[in-house]
Amino acid sequence: MKLVSHTNKSLLARTVRGLEWVAAEEIARVCSATDIRLRERGVLFELPSGDLSSALKLRTVDDVFLRIAELPGVGRGKKDVSVLASGVLGADLPEAVTILGSLREISRRPTFDVVTSMDGNRRYNRFDVEEAVGRRVAARYGWRFVSHEIPEAATTPSMTLRLLLEGDRGLVTVRTAAQPMHRRPYKVQTGRGTLHPPLAHMLAVLADPGPAARLGDPFCGDGTILIESGHLGVRAFGSDLDFERVCNSVENARRARCHVSYVVADACALPYHGGSWDRVVTNPPWDVAVEAAGRLRQESGRAWRELSRVLRADGLGVTLVAADSGTERQLQAAGLPVVFRQDIRISGRIGRVLMFGETARLSKRLDAWRRTCLAAGVIDDEGF
Repeated sequence: MKLVSHTNKSLLARTVRGLEWVAAEEIARVCSATDIRLRERGVLFELPSGDLSSALKLRTVDDVFLRIAELPGVGRGKKDVSVLASGVLGADLPEAVTILGSLREISRRPTFDVVTSMDGNRRYNRFDVEEAVGRRVAARYGWRFVSHEIPEAATTPSMTLRLLLEGDRGLVTVRTAAQPMHRRPYKVQTGRGTLHPPLAHMLAVLADPGPAARLGDPFCGDGTILIESGHLGVRAFGSDLDFERVCNSVENARRARCHVSYVVADACALPYHGGSWDRVVTNPPWDVAVEAAGRLRQESGRAWRELSRVLRADGLGVTLVAADSGTERQLQAAGLPVVFRQDIRISGRIGRVLMFGETARLSKRLDAWRRTCLAAGVIDDEGF
C-alpha cells in the first residue's frame, strides 16, 4: 500500500450535509484559504501561511482535521484491516503531534483514540479498524490508546486520529482541536431537540444580518441561534412558551457572555411592535423531540402571520423545518414568499432550510459558493 503524504497546510472541515457551501464561504473569508474543494459533508482546503490557528475560529463546521496522508488500494475484506493498519503507520504521526503543539498544549506521547467512517459494504466494521490501527500505533510510538470497546470514563484522549474510508481510498487525518468544535463551552443547559450549534450559526449567516441588526427567534429553545447570531454583531431578541427552556437560554447566554433579550411568550402572540425585527432566524418544533404547544398546536400558520407583523417589510427570514411540514404554503399565505430552499440532513432526518421575505435573497458571496457546490455535484437545486 503506497502512501501519499500531505503538507502541514492541508485541512479537512466536516460540516452539515447540504450546506457545505456555507462552510466554504466562511473558510474562504476567515482563513484566507486556497484550493477550496467541496465534497459531501466536507470541505478540503489549504492554508498558504501554514498558520492553522485561524481554522479554530470557524463556527459553521463540526470539526477541522489536519490531512496527514492518503492510502490508495484499501480493500474490503477482513484481511485488509491489517494491511490498512500497517499503511497508517507509514504516515508521519509524530510530525502531526508537533503541528498540534503549535496550536495547543499536547504531550509528545499523547493519549489518543481512533474514529473511523466508511462507505459501502465491507467485511469489517469501524471498530475492527479502530482497534487494529490504535494498537499498532500504540505499539510503534509508545502512546496510550483509548479504545472505544473498553470505556475509560476517566480518560479523555488528547488527540483523535480520524480515518475516512471512501471506495478504495483512505484518508488519514488528525483533529486540530482538543475536542470536537461543535461542542460549544457555553451550551450547558439543554433540553430535547436542542439545535446543533454549527447549523445554528449557518442559519444566522444565511440571514446576512448587518451590524446591529435586530434579529429575533420566537422559538428560541436553549438560545443556540441567538447566541450564535451574537457573534455576527446583532441585537438579539428571543422568546419561547416553555419557561424552562427560556431559563436555559438565559444561562447559556450568560456563559457565552452574549447579551440577549428574552421573554416567555407564545409565538402566535409576540410582545413586540410591528416591524420591530430586521431578521428572523428560527427552528420551530418538529413534533418529534419537541411538540408544538399553545396556539401553535391549534393553528400553526398563525405563527407565520405573527412573524409577518413583527418583521420589517424589507426584512428577511430564515427557518429550519421538517421537509414535509407544509411550511412553505403557510409562509406564502402569511405574505412571506419563499425565495430559497435547501434540503439538509441533520441527526438522521431530512430538514429544509427556507429563506423568505418580499426582498430576500442570498448574499452574493454565499450565492457564488452555492453555485460552486452545484457545479461540483455535491448538491442539486433543492436537495443533495
